[in-house]
Amino acid sequence: MARLEPLRDPEDPELKQIYQQMTESQGFVHNVFATMAHHKDIFLGFLGMVDSVSKMKLDRRLLELAYLKTSMLNQCHY
Repeated sequence: MARLEPLRDPEDPELKQIYQQMTESQGFVHNVFATMAHHKDIFLGFLGMVDSVSKMKLDRRLLELAYLKTSMLNQCHY
């Protein structure tokens, strides 16, 4: 099975800025983001989706249930 290592030190200035912001707010860049960063369009699109979802007025428990159900439908471990 192929494995793509997370991108730890991007050369792209825009990605570097995003990594810096993530590190300042969360302490590190999560592997899922660092792996998506290999393809900048996918990475930026996903961040846009995450930003939109985070602005929704859903109760945190309902949002967590949505994540869990999506994971189950896609047969992913969550």
